[in-house]
Amino acid sequence: MNIRRVVLDVDMAVKRPSLIELARIIAQCKGVAALNITV
Repeated sequence: MNIRRVVLDVDMAVKRPSLIELARIIAQCKGVAALNITV
């Protein structure tokens, strides 16, 4: 099964990890070809 898109709703009240750190971690996962952040 191929997953084409995942949407995450992140609670910014939490200090760690930051949104940028979270994006870097997700981008490093095997199979991730692109990543977009919308605030």
